[in-house]
Amino acid sequence: MGWNSHLKQDLICFVGEFVGTTLFLFLGLGGIKTAVASTTAAQTQTITTLSNTEIQIISTSMGLSLLITAWIFYRITGGLFNPAVTFALYLVGAVAPFRSAILVIAQIAGGIAGSGLIALLTPGGTKAFVVTLEPGMNTGQGLMLEAFLTAILVFSVLMLAAEKHKATYLAPIGIGLTLFVCQLFGTLWTGCGMNPARALGPSVIQGSFVHYHWIYHVGPFIGSLIAVGFYMMLKAFDYGSIVLGQDADTNVGPAPVPVPARIWAYSTHGFSHSQRSALLRSGMQNDAIDQAEKGAVEAALAEHNLASAGSLTGEKSATDEKVANGHTYGPNGHLNGPSGQSENAAHQPHASNATPGNGNLIAGGPLHRNHHNEHVRVATPPHSTRASGEYHHARPSASTRTSSYNRAGNTGAAASSYPSMGSAAQDVGGIGAPASKATGLASLGSLGNVLGHTGPKSDQA
Repeated sequence: MGWNSHLKQDLICFVGEFVGTTLFLFLGLGGIKTAVASTTAAQTQTITTLSNTEIQIISTSMGLSLLITAWIFYRITGGLFNPAVTFALYLVGAVAPFRSAILVIAQIAGGIAGSGLIALLTPGGTKAFVVTLEPGMNTGQGLMLEAFLTAILVFSVLMLAAEKHKATYLAPIGIGLTLFVCQLFGTLWTGCGMNPARALGPSVIQGSFVHYHWIYHVGPFIGSLIAVGFYMMLKAFDYGSIVLGQDADTNVGPAPVPVPARIWAYSTHGFSHSQRSALLRSGMQNDAIDQAEKGAVEAALAEHNLASAGSLTGEKSATDEKVANGHTYGPNGHLNGPSGQSENAAHQPHASNATPGNGNLIAGGPLHRNHHNEHVRVATPPHSTRASGEYHHARPSASTRTSSYNRAGNTGAAASSYPSMGSAAQDVGGIGAPASKATGLASLGSLGNVLGHTGPKSDQA
């Protein structure tokens, strides 16, 4: 029973591959013969044996012929039609040894049958599409060009057909286009065999072989080895781990962050020079400061991504709904009701102490989402104020920074690490805590507190 089943499958493979290869080369080589026979007198006045028009028609004929016939037969035999492709699939374990031998025999027979049909149905035999080298090409050049072009074709088969993915059923399109571009390059110089069945069939029907005919058999098999070697190297290094989610319906891994968003995050959540200096004077090391800054920036980018995702999916926060229903922002940053009366300040936890020029949430700026996922007015790009003889940029509110640090897992060093912080927090970019609150790191508790809550004296250096 098992033998009968395998015999039936092998027979179907043989017949399918024979018919498929015959049709592929009948259409493709027939197009080549038509292109050569229809060359005008003006086109023959060229320095090469083929004109541009002939090369384009030949390439299109072979590429489209493979695309169509492979798409027809890929459910039956896979639509290989090429001993070099079959050899490559055998090497990667996609086709069993006995099945490979059957397919190669069917492909060689199909090449001869397709060429014979063209010679039978049109005048002039097969001379128009016998592969030969362009004058000036030597055997070594022809051999390696055939090898490299075949390697490209075989690699396209391995990646588009042998590797299963959501677009596998579209593999014939990519493979057909690959043959098309290879023909554009190689047709003039070698006849672009790239397929022992395609090279052998016309010569058998014509009854004569050029002395270098062997390159059209050895070259493609060298190409198969090159393609398989590269393919196996990619598999060994787990190439799928580089670009994740190519076949996923949703994003896999971290969402891409546009450059403007990165610039915004660093400009609003990065540490200024004066802040870094103050932290260094307090005893923090550069590495710890860098990690804290990175955590704040990453938290800001995460909030940016969440806000962007909400806008893309059409989701609205409670504040969005209120604004849409007539609510407005008052001069102090609070959200007012439709009648103009202020809503509960709890909706804007950071707006109560907002004063222009200190980097906190203020009215008149653009809408941004805070960490409560509500829209709030924030200051327009950092502006400078002059105090105590130096310029310093306005920074975000300390409460916003503290929440960023806590969400990023950067809660600062233990109080015992910096026992003598003193009033250094006041020096952090003009947004330090008042001296009465900056009596030591033990009373601050986190890096957000080291940077300080914006107090009434935040405009002082």
